[in-house]
Amino acid sequence: MPHYTIQPLRGGSFAEAETSLLYYLADDRNAGLKIPAVYWMYLIRGEGACLLVDTGPGAPDTWRQYHHDFQRTPEEEPVRAVCLRVVKGRIPRSTRSGRRAAPAG
Repeated sequence: MPHYTIQPLRGGSFAEAETSLLYYLADDRNAGLKIPAVYWMYLIRGEGACLLVDTGPGAPDTWRQYHHDFQRTPEEEPVRAVCLRVVKGRIPRSTRSGRRAAPAG
């Protein structure tokens, strides 16, 4: 049976996100309440594969034109976040431009 691991990676944070956006279709008695929230990505590794599941916001400058503002540190940039986990903090040249993903490791 194949063995995979799932590792959450922090992809940024919202200083103020409405609870109604975080609890979809839940009984949100605090609708409109704004709280800090983390945006997560997931790194899936196993069987010679390394996949990033990124369902969150795009680049902060583009995102804030249409949605809530969020902050992302350099370490939370998707390619860098993967490289910090997969290739022990070294960013291979092929990933600096964002054209290729990091190799499985």
